[in-house]
Amino acid sequence: MKAKLLNAINKQTGELCGNPHLRYYGTELVFTEPPQKGQSFTALSDLTGSGIKSSTVVSVANVGNLWWVETENTRYLWEVKG
Repeated sequence: MKAKLLNAINKQTGELCGNPHLRYYGTELVFTEPPQKGQSFTALSDLTGSGIKSSTVVSVANVGNLWWVETENTRYLWEVKG
C-alpha cells in the first residue's frame, strides 16, 4: 500500500519533525503492512529503499483516504494512494 506523508509532529515538542522525516514530506512511501495498534510500521521509498521505521503505534484513525497514525513518539498524517 502506498501513502504520501503529509505531516509528522513530535509529540514531546508539538513541532514538525525534522530529519529523517523532513525528507519524506510529500513523498509516496510503501508500507510493508498497514499500521496497527501495538506494532511498529515501516514505510519505504520505491526509489531509494530508505524510509521510516516507527515506534509502537498507539492509535490509528482514518477518514476517507486520510490516515492519522499516532506512535509513542510521533503523530503522522498520511494520504493513502492505494
